[in-house]
Amino acid sequence: MIDDDTVRLAGIFIPYFRDKRIFAKDNGQRFAHYTSAESAIKMLDKGEVWLRKSSVMNDFSEIEFGFSNLHAAWNSPAGLKLKNLLDSMFEGSVKTIENMFDQEIANIRSGTFLTCISEHDHLKEEHVYGRLSMWRAYGNVALVLRPDVFMRETTGVLQAYSNPVDYHTPQSFQVAFANIVANVKNEFAYLQAQGGQMVWSWMLFMMRQMLICTKHKGFSEEKEWRIIHTPSQDKSPLIRNEIEVIRGVAQPVVKLKLQNVPEAELTGLDIPSFIERVIIGPTQHPWVQREAFATILEKKGVADPYGRIVISDIPLRQ
Repeated sequence: MIDDDTVRLAGIFIPYFRDKRIFAKDNGQRFAHYTSAESAIKMLDKGEVWLRKSSVMNDFSEIEFGFSNLHAAWNSPAGLKLKNLLDSMFEGSVKTIENMFDQEIANIRSGTFLTCISEHDHLKEEHVYGRLSMWRAYGNVALVLRPDVFMRETTGVLQAYSNPVDYHTPQSFQVAFANIVANVKNEFAYLQAQGGQMVWSWMLFMMRQMLICTKHKGFSEEKEWRIIHTPSQDKSPLIRNEIEVIRGVAQPVVKLKLQNVPEAELTGLDIPSFIERVIIGPTQHPWVQREAFATILEKKGVADPYGRIVISDIPLRQ
């Protein structure tokens, strides 16, 4: 059970991320991973999810977008106000935080592995058709996921966590940053009582979240979340690092095994529990793909595999 101080600190430093996670958990939020049929079959057959470096994905420019906005905010009038608050709270705070961030930034840029999923409305037509914009952008199969295992207060043995993407223009980012500064001002006495190390750690965590999980407002219809792992910081028996060649590029890949670890109280990660539905999107041979996915699901222990598969008849111009 998450403690009251953690909830309060998250509300101060990362209010958007905290509120989105609470809403998702309380409302049984489902997610969809839109991908190619080839990648989806590999994921199910091997029973693993691949997390890739942001630097070889579309997301690298987005991390730079987060960095440029954070840099601008840190040096804005709101940023100056925050620095004054921190230094008056604990002498030398700003220098300490900046040194911590400088040491962390290279690891964030090159040592962070992630995969992307999208919020999925399992109570509406999207559960049958999928989302047109995602079919156009990312592939012809959607794996609908039950994300309970990634919504827990601590990832424990898993050592991978999920976070929503926050969509901004440069202007709205500054507003969100100024709101956090106001939170720090309003909670000054409480934060001072927590001690410098606690406050510095939360400041670094806030900056990390802003870098990894900020995208331009124009992408907001993707409703994206990211599953994130940092090998240099987190170790897990379910995660291994290997080299793969993807689209002609040799690269390190983090592979997360889809299996339960009952002795570590990790459940809900096996394929029958984790994969709620397969939506086959616009494709030339939907019924052939349906048979292929049913065969894989049955092999992985899914009862009534055909009952888990839906063929979307959404028309998509080729």
